[in-house]
Amino acid sequence: MQPGTSAILRLYFGDLRKLGLPAPDHRIFETHPLLNDQLTHHLRHGDVAVRGDVSLFDGPDVVFADGSRGSYDLVLACTGYRHAVPYAGDLFGGPDGNAMERLYLGFAHRERPGLWAPGLIETNSGAFGAIGQQARIIAAVLADEAGPGTGMAAGFGRRARGHDVDLTGGLKMDRSERHRGYVDSHALHAALADELEALGLDARRDLLGGLAG
Repeated sequence: MQPGTSAILRLYFGDLRKLGLPAPDHRIFETHPLLNDQLTHHLRHGDVAVRGDVSLFDGPDVVFADGSRGSYDLVLACTGYRHAVPYAGDLFGGPDGNAMERLYLGFAHRERPGLWAPGLIETNSGAFGAIGQQARIIAAVLADEAGPGTGMAAGFGRRARGHDVDLTGGLKMDRSERHRGYVDSHALHAALADELEALGLDARRDLLGGLAG
């Protein structure tokens, strides 16, 4: 999928290095995609200029790594963010403020059964299909706990505590703090489908949602 998508983007946008953008240090789907194609439009019309890394501030000037400098009214530091829930930091945040490593399949807390965070996960595609799958799993587990009990909820709890699933889809995800817990959409849908089947549910009904998501 990576080679085909890369070819389509090259055909549609051309070589973005001609607009001053650096060559990517990763392959497509290994970082969060830029969804706004207006950037290239404004680059071509000279509305936006590309500058390199900031080296230091010298009075009113910004000095860049290539030695060039310029004066600017505002410097905005876009440093990314961490997946955290401020009002439940001890439950989700972890010692480093990152919630993803505490969640099984991106939504079920590993250490506290019954604590769910559907939609907190971030994928390299749309997430609504996966959130729908997560919601079905939550509903099934809650229904089993509220009824006579078939062992379904207990089995899910055991997997949540001790089962690690590779959600990278074989991609070499960027290792920056911004992308900790970042997953491949197709791998996530497949893992959620496996969990649905383990719970005795029909995973095929989510196929369209998975493709759309």
